[in-house]
Amino acid sequence: MFEELKERGLTDVQMVISDGHKGIQAVILKAFTGVSWQMYLVHFMRAILRNIPVKSQNDFRPSLNAAFFKNNGDLEDICEDLQYHGYHKAVDTIERSSTDIHIYRVFQKNWKKISTTNMMERVNKKLRDVQGLSGHKAPPPNTVRSSSSEL
Repeated sequence: MFEELKERGLTDVQMVISDGHKGIQAVILKAFTGVSWQMYLVHFMRAILRNIPVKSQNDFRPSLNAAFFKNNGDLEDICEDLQYHGYHKAVDTIERSSTDIHIYRVFQKNWKKISTTNMMERVNKKLRDVQGLSGHKAPPPNTVRSSSSEL
């Protein structure tokens, strides 16, 4: 897939954001030598939350959101809190991927645009804002959803 994109003219790739599948990471790094890779932030947060009991997830969700999406949280403090509560697997998940989750911030000028995990989320938010539906979680009526393979 990536070779086909390169044949079609894709050049100067600096960063790729994808899920954490090791196979896709290997293909990306092979196809684009020297490229930075980052896991989708939502996928990373879900991976952490899977290691916390459901009844306790809402206790940690706000601090994780702040750390990932608002750029004002400290993962070290979150790890200490998780460790204190005995959620060692959640801490392991953070430590295993901590170097890969904020690579987008290297791209200072555009980091807020590329920090989102899903282009469709960004499009839907823009449509909600335009239609005066801010605050609603559901996409606006008649919003077309598409996967990248359909584009």
